[in-house]
Amino acid sequence: MNYDLAKLPKMQPETAGSFAEECFFGSPSTPGRLQLLLADSIDRVPAGGKILWSTYYLANTDLLDKLRLAALRGVKVVVALEARPRSPTINREAFKRLGSLPGLTLVAVRSRIFSHLHEKLYYFSHPQPFFLAGSYNPSMDAGLNPQVIEDIGDQDQGHNVLVKVTNPQAVERVRRHLHAYSEDKEAAQAQVQSDPAIVFLPMGGKAPYLHWFAQEWQEIHIAMSHLRDGTVVKMLARQAQRGCKVHLISHDSQRRFPSRHEDALRAAGVRVWRYCHPQRLPMHSKYTLLRNGSQHISLYGSMNFTKTSRWLNREVIVQSCAMRTYDKLLANWNDIQQEVAHDYR
Repeated sequence: MNYDLAKLPKMQPETAGSFAEECFFGSPSTPGRLQLLLADSIDRVPAGGKILWSTYYLANTDLLDKLRLAALRGVKVVVALEARPRSPTINREAFKRLGSLPGLTLVAVRSRIFSHLHEKLYYFSHPQPFFLAGSYNPSMDAGLNPQVIEDIGDQDQGHNVLVKVTNPQAVERVRRHLHAYSEDKEAAQAQVQSDPAIVFLPMGGKAPYLHWFAQEWQEIHIAMSHLRDGTVVKMLARQAQRGCKVHLISHDSQRRFPSRHEDALRAAGVRVWRYCHPQRLPMHSKYTLLRNGSQHISLYGSMNFTKTSRWLNREVIVQSCAMRTYDKLLANWNDIQQEVAHDYR
């Protein structure tokens, strides 16, 4: 269901206080942290509980085995997985290991051409209901073809983010969304948009970023692995030209961030850094921080700044006014920027 983003109610400070969030970061200095976070969360769900996931890549055999064991001990497990990812072989082991197990529902999501299930959501019913949203795909495994790892990047050693959300309304919203995959693949994206803090795409190209970028801000910080959407480039350029301090870190890849967009942003006054790790580890994070006086907005989730993400993919974006979340993400942005500060031109 599409709706007018301009009519979204503004999240008040008291809303932010109840929107309980905790940030977790994977990085070259904390390799495997997000995998361990998911593994530990699986282990904590007892018989009778629920684990509901949707993700683009799932190739980590340790996590696949833990999901199998959870189902065998009586946990209801639902995994929605992209059937035709860009690297076609990467999800085969997941379909092999999880495909026929009582108590475990594996849904191969086949979308329209050029469209993908790209959201990364991980719901757990215990010890209290919560979900994790962000940029992390559990795609690393020692048995994977090295060429595949080089193509997609080592997700366990590169920069990624997962944010834990425990707010009951938001958690229930995500639970319904994920559970719908086991009943009707289309129902999962046909849920009524009732909570302005959780936005599911596609929604006719009306990504929340366009709504927020149309407003005036004093400062914007962005960590975005993919930036190929000319509309976003123009809006960020406009922000910089009107005096907003715009800071952008993206991945060092022409496929993910073409030079023509980089040049246009720099010409407008946007400060741009390309993340280029000596071991070619990815900067896969996807979040935006907006500040205007005392107003602080954090946007995080799975969406890239690409037309495919904006128009076609199934994506999730969380909008938050929690000051602690903003501060944690900004500290992470500064850490990444320090790695590549010497590369600023």
